[in-house]
Amino acid sequence: MSALKIILVDDEPDALDALDAVLKSLQLPEKLEVLAKCNNTREAAAAIISHRPALVFMDVIMPDETGVEFLRKLEKIDFNVVFVTAYDKYALDAIKLSALDYIMKPVIARDVEDAVKKALALQHAKEQALQYKFLHQVFQGQRGHIMLPNKDGVHDIVRFDDLLFCQAQGYMTLFQQKDGSVNVTTRNLGEYKDILLEANFKQTHQSWFVNPAYIQSYNSTESTLKMTNGKDIPVSLTYRDSIQRWLKQDK
Repeated sequence: MSALKIILVDDEPDALDALDAVLKSLQLPEKLEVLAKCNNTREAAAAIISHRPALVFMDVIMPDETGVEFLRKLEKIDFNVVFVTAYDKYALDAIKLSALDYIMKPVIARDVEDAVKKALALQHAKEQALQYKFLHQVFQGQRGHIMLPNKDGVHDIVRFDDLLFCQAQGYMTLFQQKDGSVNVTTRNLGEYKDILLEANFKQTHQSWFVNPAYIQSYNSTESTLKMTNGKDIPVSLTYRDSIQRWLKQDK
């Protein structure tokens, strides 16, 4: 994971130095980079544009304008904010601005560490999402393959021809391969729908897609498809007519 970029904003130099010292003292595996220490919101505005931080520690009470007033003026807040103040009456404003955290002065290491860990978790999730999007675009472009991320964050590249069927399992999706191996991804079946249809898979149910190459027979009484591995796949009323039409055309 890339370093967490941080900006500190406080009109009191001693408070800035104290917070900076606490951040440097934290024993975390991830790298923290304090890129600017700003004494007012004018400096903060310039630093945000220049450094594009992931996290801003913002004092609430400052001479020119409050941290809350400053943030309300911004058209876009694409960073996390931790308010630092001696006055707890601004907590509601912090909540309204979706602040990541709210720390009372004098700051203590435990509170700062908790806030940083929250920011790191969000940054990690964002980077994973971007990585998945990039890899997805790369490998989906290789005709005949699908990328399946698992719960360990590993992306398996699987040939469509090796898949028998896909089944929704809550917020996850199970992919059954013809050799008996199974991939369970951390993404729901709906996210794969367009990809599967483009690969000529057939939807038989809200929770099921099948590879037509591995359909062995259709039981109209039970309204099920038997796959070559012996698995019976349900065909719901919604998809029954389309499956039956396809089976007739395929003969």
